[in-house]
Amino acid sequence: MSLKRLSLWQCQGLLHVLRDQPELEELRLGWSCPGLENLEKTDVPKLQALTASLQEAAHLVPGRPIQRLDLNTSFGSPDFDLHAFDRLSLSTRPITYFSVALYHPREDEGVRAAIRAFARNWPNIESLVLTVAGPISGQTILDEIPSFQSIRELAFLDARLATADDLASSDLSHDYGILQENPLEDWDQLFSRLKELCPTLVKAWHTPLTIFYGCCCGLSM
Repeated sequence: MSLKRLSLWQCQGLLHVLRDQPELEELRLGWSCPGLENLEKTDVPKLQALTASLQEAAHLVPGRPIQRLDLNTSFGSPDFDLHAFDRLSLSTRPITYFSVALYHPREDEGVRAAIRAFARNWPNIESLVLTVAGPISGQTILDEIPSFQSIRELAFLDARLATADDLASSDLSHDYGILQENPLEDWDQLFSRLKELCPTLVKAWHTPLTIFYGCCCGLSM
């Protein structure tokens, strides 16, 4: 049976499954789906949307018309391979939608580096979804998001804006002198200013922080 969409979880025979799906356009992979090292360039040639780990995506994206990428490996985590990440820029079509979780969001330089890496790999991103799981500096958002010159939709999930206390305890106060100014504490204010810097931005939104520094404070669905 030829499929357009396919979701798999813990599939040990993934390579054989994909070789039988030349019309596949959307693929969602859960954990434990090994075996893509021997994927041929002619396998799943029409794949446009992919949800996968970094290692799986590094095998599937190059040479295929991927336009939507949902990465389920946190950027900057100990197992995050930057060489594999660079391979994600090798789609035959521009990736216009990208979602990923950030690792250690309190380290502002790490957040800045992540956003810059996304802009470097995918300058044509129109929709960017970042799961923060912590505070994020409004100034970092204002500084870095305008690098996406085609951005239309922007979302920060499980996030709150960094306060003066957050900034005082992070590398921000040392590297940017950000404490000389009042930190942005209102998302509406932030998004209003951001839209002035990003003429293409149509929609920006966030979901409030529910899990903070390993403490479960609630669940959002």
